[in-house]
Amino acid sequence: MRVVRIQARRVALVIAAAGFWLAGGTGCTTPQAGMSLAPAVQEARGYLRQQLLSSENPVVRAEAVEGMQAAPWPQANRYIEHALSDPYRGVRFAACMALAHLRDPQTKTLLQAQLRDENPSVRAAAIFAMHRMGDASQTRQLAQMLLYSTDQEVRRNAALIFAELGDAKAMPVLRRAVRDNDIAVRWHVYEAMARLGDKEAAERLILFAHSTYGDERLIGILALGRIGDRQAAACLQDMIRRDNPLEVKLAATRSLGQIGMPLNQETALKALAWVPEKKSKEIPAEPQEIRQVRIRSMAALALAEVGKPDVLPDLLASMRQDDPRVGVAAAAAVLRIAARCGESPDSAGEALP
Repeated sequence: MRVVRIQARRVALVIAAAGFWLAGGTGCTTPQAGMSLAPAVQEARGYLRQQLLSSENPVVRAEAVEGMQAAPWPQANRYIEHALSDPYRGVRFAACMALAHLRDPQTKTLLQAQLRDENPSVRAAAIFAMHRMGDASQTRQLAQMLLYSTDQEVRRNAALIFAELGDAKAMPVLRRAVRDNDIAVRWHVYEAMARLGDKEAAERLILFAHSTYGDERLIGILALGRIGDRQAAACLQDMIRRDNPLEVKLAATRSLGQIGMPLNQETALKALAWVPEKKSKEIPAEPQEIRQVRIRSMAALALAEVGKPDVLPDLLASMRQDDPRVGVAAAAAVLRIAARCGESPDSAGEALP
């Protein structure tokens, strides 16, 4: 079996670049008669609130914000707004990006304050959020960050924002940025160009999806789902059928769900409880516990795109018992599935502690 290595030093980048919920997805299989999803929804919301407000791990707090963005409820914005004052820049960045997608005009005053954040990536996300709400007065700064920042993190995040911006006028900037010497910048730039209809960029993503480098391959597969490229369906289905690493199968499952072709639920459900083999033939490139968290998180995200309510008990069990990095993905998946089924219980009376 050919082994595709997932490099430990870039795992965080792969997960961040994948994002939680940046694409559509499939509909909902009707719940059983008399079955209410409201209790599961309320428990998942409570879990995300708890992790955002009390977790000591900034990655968990950032992913809790992204989970709230997945299927927002009336009070979710208040918790996301709370994250704007988080001491960790990644959480503030996630909060600005979430508010950009939610487009609540009542948050503009808070976002204006983030335009003065000490971290340029947070400022970039705030500019994006303001742009989404009709204020494009500072949008040009994003091009400056993408093309001229000496900080690769800033260029990566600016490229990610351009992928979400969807502005055809940005194509000249993207064509310059595609020559960046950082591979992660180029990943996002190709995705931005593909979303704008550039066929060559879409073909490049397909090449990434077949890369022998594991992180690059996952980025390509997940990007195909986010851009909704149905022409890539045969390629993604083939990845599920072949003897590929489990991460590849889960990423392909998720992407197929995002483009409206849900498959492979059984594999994703089994992976939600994945444990490493005692005698694996693969040479570990990272601690097995790191891979376990990644696979289980990816399984939850894949299940979210399947959209069947019968997986909710397994997701809730994972949320209650697993590592919080897996738990936030499972909670967000519960909300995603329930939202597709039209279940969105009122949250009146919620208040920040």
